[in-house]
Amino acid sequence: MAVESVAIKLPTFWVTSPLAWFAQTEAQFALRNITQDETKYFHVLAALDTNTATRALSLLTAPQPSNKYGALKEFLISAFGLTDEERASTLLDLRGLGDYKPSELMDNMFSLLGGHTPCFLFKQIFMRQLPDQVRASLATSATSDYRALAQEAEKLFLATNQHTASLCSAPLSCNSHSGRRFLVDTGAQVSAVPASQFDRKSGPNDNPLQAANGTTIATYGSRNVSLCFNGRTYTARLIVADIRQPLLGADFFRQHNQLVDLRGQRLIEADTFLSCPCTVGVTSVTELAPIETGSNKFRKILQEFPAILQPTFSSASVKHGVEHHVLTTGPPVHARARRLAPDN
Repeated sequence: MAVESVAIKLPTFWVTSPLAWFAQTEAQFALRNITQDETKYFHVLAALDTNTATRALSLLTAPQPSNKYGALKEFLISAFGLTDEERASTLLDLRGLGDYKPSELMDNMFSLLGGHTPCFLFKQIFMRQLPDQVRASLATSATSDYRALAQEAEKLFLATNQHTASLCSAPLSCNSHSGRRFLVDTGAQVSAVPASQFDRKSGPNDNPLQAANGTTIATYGSRNVSLCFNGRTYTARLIVADIRQPLLGADFFRQHNQLVDLRGQRLIEADTFLSCPCTVGVTSVTELAPIETGSNKFRKILQEFPAILQPTFSSASVKHGVEHHVLTTGPPVHARARRLAPDN
């Protein structure tokens, strides 16, 4: 069978969204009137990266005599798409809006249905992700159109957000490339983005992070990300971690010489004094505590002796009879520890 010669350049296969990739690919096939099975097969094959092609190697080295494109499409969707169990688990495990707007959350939930018809639970899952004020306002809504419900929720959310933004002092910076909002967290040592379902498939690596409260946060490698803030583009290597909100930590500000202006709610580039405005958002800051690297032998030693980290100023008489103090005036001062003189 002859292969059609048509100029077409497909984007590299999206391992995180195979259904969306094939939808765009088949749209290009239709626009260029590509109908031959082998032509479609070779175009898709040329769009696979090294890892994806290796995964499909058994199918590529011995393709079936007919319906090559259909077989390759079915394999890629099965290998990289979510199963029904994973879709259901993701829907049931949703934990609030995160950095989504209500309409964006609804779109994401529809994509997780995988062609299934939404049932009455679908609306309740969506409603549970909304803030209490928005959910209470929608309690009497009679609309049966899910997307109309999301639009109504978004109007209420934006109106509520204007009144409650001052309750939270966490600045958020928006990446204009993706629209994703990043939490500006100067207390975090590293910058991180939430792990996707695809990231979690390979399992966590051996370099977990540690939150301020001592809990361990699983990580799934790192990713080079291009961030655009107010027309300025920055490249950063962000850790993929088991968190809900993308955050920029001290490593990002140090690398790009950025200063955080809390009063002005902006990021300032110290070299050029260009600034990027931030917004004050309603976000669960306590759940995004400062992240520290996990293994530190000195910290582990200190944790074995909590008494020296939490001194108590008691008026009770000490039993050992050895006391030494230095009189000071003015603000608190610090001096290094030193051995007492022999005559003391």
